[in-house]
Amino acid sequence: MKIKKKYHIKWIVDFRDPWTDIYYNDSLYQTRWAKRIDQGYEKMVLDHCNWLLLVADDRDRMRIDPAKVLLLPNGFDEEDFEDKVPLFPDEFTVCYTGTISDSYPTAKLLDAFVSLKGEMPFKLRFVGKISGTVKEVFEQKLGKSVNFIDFVSHEEAIDYMLNSSVLLLIIAQTANNKSLLSGKIFEYLATSIPILLLGPVDGIAARIVRQAGSGDTFDYDDSEGIRNFLLQQYQHHLSQAFTRPDQSFIRQFSRKTLTKQLSGIIDLDDRQKID
Repeated sequence: MKIKKKYHIKWIVDFRDPWTDIYYNDSLYQTRWAKRIDQGYEKMVLDHCNWLLLVADDRDRMRIDPAKVLLLPNGFDEEDFEDKVPLFPDEFTVCYTGTISDSYPTAKLLDAFVSLKGEMPFKLRFVGKISGTVKEVFEQKLGKSVNFIDFVSHEEAIDYMLNSSVLLLIIAQTANNKSLLSGKIFEYLATSIPILLLGPVDGIAARIVRQAGSGDTFDYDDSEGIRNFLLQQYQHHLSQAFTRPDQSFIRQFSRKTLTKQLSGIIDLDDRQKID
């Protein structure tokens, strides 16, 4: 901000995540004094920037002139998927990659898998940092049908994704989570593997999955809907009859495409909308 003021140059601010409104802020135990300082800095940034880049249209909640807001979502790197194709494993496999804390709503998801144990064989795989409590409960109820793999490299994580029948994505159950858009969703889309999304069914992530034709979204408590979706995907797995998602829609989230958009934003002389 000081550089902008001194040299009278254009300043583009990029919020890949919210600042004072980030969903885990309440867990940081800031004092009221620290929160006020943080909010003051944020307000100065929003007041003085020329444009604000957001990953999703959340301008109604931002304390900023809506005319300053441009949308630039996260995406995937095409090179990560070159010469790689879904492997369609012999065993029906549902895979989650990333982090799960104790606060993640997984109870009804677990109920759905428990109800399926006698109806179809499956493997539920978690790759990444998973809460010890979540591990213990899932192992007690699912036994050998669930396995946990600790932190792996990004390349290995993509290999696990591609060696799956369904990809599981869970959006944190917090206020304003309709606008949460995990960067992981775009790598999931790039695999072309069906996505089981747990989160607000009218949220931004749900809309993207629906528009891509890449799976379905269920409320956290909808164990019956989750169960039916998995049964349907299991039948597709048996027959190898997979519906390919909309590749032209998904390609708009490649980082090459997004970089072209960012280049256009940087070159803007007059305010114009980048869709």
